[in-house]
Amino acid sequence: MAPGPSFRATDRAARPVPPARRARGPPLGADVESVYASRVVSTPTPTGPKHEPQLPRDGLEPEECEHLVRDDDPDTALCGVDQVGVPWNQGFPICQACLDVFQTELADLARVEIARRFADRHPVIGESTDVATFACPSRSLGDVVVWVEGEGVIVGVVDMWHGHFDEDTPEEMVAKCADFLDDLFHDKIVIWVARQGGRALGGGSFSLDVPAPPSGRIDRRMSRKADELRAATWSAPWVGEDGVDEEAEIALAELGRIEIARRFADQRPEIGEGARVATFTSPSIGDVVIEAQGACLVMEVVRMRFFLTFPFEKGTPDEIVAECAGFLDELFHDKIVFYRADDGRRGAGFLYRDADALERLRRLSQETVDLRAGTWSTPWDNDGILANG
Repeated sequence: MAPGPSFRATDRAARPVPPARRARGPPLGADVESVYASRVVSTPTPTGPKHEPQLPRDGLEPEECEHLVRDDDPDTALCGVDQVGVPWNQGFPICQACLDVFQTELADLARVEIARRFADRHPVIGESTDVATFACPSRSLGDVVVWVEGEGVIVGVVDMWHGHFDEDTPEEMVAKCADFLDDLFHDKIVIWVARQGGRALGGGSFSLDVPAPPSGRIDRRMSRKADELRAATWSAPWVGEDGVDEEAEIALAELGRIEIARRFADQRPEIGEGARVATFTSPSIGDVVIEAQGACLVMEVVRMRFFLTFPFEKGTPDEIVAECAGFLDELFHDKIVFYRADDGRRGAGFLYRDADALERLRRLSQETVDLRAGTWSTPWDNDGILANG
């Protein structure tokens, strides 16, 4: 069985949302079998122009929501509204009535699968969008809770972490959720949380079947800030190695400090110590922090709440530092735009400042309530796109 996904402590909302899809429910019985086709925009780059709201059949007033339909009846929304001739992906919010039907049936699918696969774990089966709860017998972890939210399934460990399964069809989401639980119950998954002063800074999970990444298994930025770090499998606290050579980490940070001081003195960086390389302050996008994390250099754009490891993790230490410095040089010359759409729900990241970036941001500006974007020097107000850094 393939190991479950690894959920890092970076802002989940920063991930790109998945493309529009037809989602099929698993064949678990006629009472729960469902086939869906989403008409909700689920990518920041839709395939066609935005349409005007559609008039209903009686011609009274436009609808301003997207509906969900089944593959076997694409002309009728789950809420019962006639969808004959209505175009897909108009960019409106999802119909809440359709979403309620979808969530109810997705939760039913998950309950059936969990009851089938994990009866020996004695789950407490829930109702409505609450799927199931498992009590950890070793108490190394909090209760494991499964529920449906939005268009996906969520697994949470109380007071530690939660992860989302929401990028596939319903059958795939449920199967991946169940596979993750199976790995968790067989001690193949470690859950961790970092706290400072009793407040959770963040948490994550990783599979012990997967080699430690260059940056380490546990977020080094958070572990350095924390006064309490808790990590455990289903059966016991975890005391394994994080996979980080701390001496090599500090040496990489020192290489980064030397190169940044040499190339970017005019940007007046605040040179750090230990694993902290440097901090730059932009009038538009705020502080940009460079740190060594394991065998990587990582960049955090604080105001955009965006965390970047790529492409500063491959090659020799000298090559990693050179890649990072090259990226910074392009950033300082306003060749890169950082953005955050609807507080990250519609995506966050960076784009190279060219015609394709302009088109993508134009589309995002039409589809989002709050688009924040900026180059190093200024918030990006380009061709009618207002960007508040």
